[in-house]
Amino acid sequence: MKKENGAIAVYVSVACLFIVIIGVAAFIQLNNKQSSQMQQLQQVEAAYNTQTSMEQEYQTYSGGEIVPIYTGEQLLKIGSNEEIYINGKIYKLSINSTYVLENDIEISSSFTDIANRIKNNNILIQGNGYKIIETNSLGEKLYYTEDTNYETAQTNVNE
Repeated sequence: MKKENGAIAVYVSVACLFIVIIGVAAFIQLNNKQSSQMQQLQQVEAAYNTQTSMEQEYQTYSGGEIVPIYTGEQLLKIGSNEEIYINGKIYKLSINSTYVLENDIEISSSFTDIANRIKNNNILIQGNGYKIIETNSLGEKLYYTEDTNYETAQTNVNE
């Protein structure tokens, strides 16, 4: 047994070192988590302490679930889950997104499918007073406006 004293000491030392390493790793992980949570709390606190109106916040918001729409091509891709590049940012055109028209949009394709999804509460479009103008196959112009929540086409609209 006297010959094994060194081996037992090595095993005990390795086991103690292993326990210390696990303890240090757990401490570092908890410290990082706490630091991350503090940063998130500071961001929330800063957001609540701002003195801006909702309109100002809305106008400065960029990204996330609010997608600006500038062109007919972008409009026709609404709800397709496609990712597109708009003004330096990548947006996913999912059904759960809120779409904001940034100008009047003219399209020569059918808007009926998207209008039906709007009607079924699957898509939300904020119009900012802008309209969608569809030219059908007969050359007639159909107008989708915020007054009808972009669900129903009108044949004439007050400009």
